[in-house]
Amino acid sequence: MAEELDSEKLFNQYLTVVRDVEYSRLTAFAVATMVIYDYIVTFDREVELIWRKPWSIIKAVYLWHRYFGVVCVILQVIALTYNNLDDRVSNFWIHWETWGYSALVYSSELVLVLWIWVICNRSKIILITLLSLFSAEVAGTTAILVLSFKHTSSSPHLVPGLTYCFAQGTSSSFRFLWIPILAFDTALLSIFLYHGYKTRENRRMGSSSMHMIYQHSLLNFLAIFASYLACALMWIAAEPGLAQVPVGFAIAFSVTNCTRLLINIRRAYYIGPSRMRLHDTSGMVVHSTDLGTLQSVTTLASLRWAHGENSTIGSIHTDIILDEDASETHYANSMEGPLDSQYELKTLKSGTLDP
Repeated sequence: MAEELDSEKLFNQYLTVVRDVEYSRLTAFAVATMVIYDYIVTFDREVELIWRKPWSIIKAVYLWHRYFGVVCVILQVIALTYNNLDDRVSNFWIHWETWGYSALVYSSELVLVLWIWVICNRSKIILITLLSLFSAEVAGTTAILVLSFKHTSSSPHLVPGLTYCFAQGTSSSFRFLWIPILAFDTALLSIFLYHGYKTRENRRMGSSSMHMIYQHSLLNFLAIFASYLACALMWIAAEPGLAQVPVGFAIAFSVTNCTRLLINIRRAYYIGPSRMRLHDTSGMVVHSTDLGTLQSVTTLASLRWAHGENSTIGSIHTDIILDEDASETHYANSMEGPLDSQYELKTLKSGTLDP
């Protein structure tokens, strides 16, 4: 009877391992699909705002993040589905995955730091604070990795009939790896939400060009934070075999959302010989003797404002240059509606538009 119970227990454990491996493989395919699809649909913006611009820090970070992320997800699919692995390749993959994914997470967080610094008007205090917290996070996660991988090895043939990279010998501290990462991202999200609240309360600030992209970047922050939270919770509370599942989605969200944020930063703050422009911008405009404030601007290249007395509503099709100093005179050519001449729009630091 005892032998039958032991056999049944072993069989159930075997089924659990097979199930977890299949989940991990399906996740790897889903993650690769997400990243490659995002690469395809954003490639035109990448060419316009990255490849055609001079080299800069943002360009270098973008290319590293985009293409290293693509390499990571493709290698993950190969490593988790290839059936002719040996111990040498398996050991290489375990260490590559751990340190490579950590580097990708770190670069994602640096992108978020850069973005918060931008929307906080490039505050030195904010930047120094976030970089200090980031350094503490990197030190904490590096210590956990070094201690956890002192005696770690990997073998692809631990389970009969199943080829998969199974790690052995990791310390119990390894499951806390995502705690420092989650703590730092909680700080990032808190600062982002606080600044968003201040922006919403201040209408004049809300009309600035920075707010054009801010309102659409919240989902990027929430997606990355949620994926890191899922990793932290599942690594601590869930079965060890399911640890790979949330990590894949965390990498996917880090790659896709952060590259989009970098494109948004490039779009809003590119300064150089050929300053960045929002092409083919269209929307509704009010013109009268009392033109009011810009009410809202969106990342969909749409400008809408409607304020003033005895106004006539028409529509314009224009190129608006986003200048960091926000003090230049720009021109808008009317394409349809009652606007039939060229209008001079002076963008002030306060965010108002004067005729």
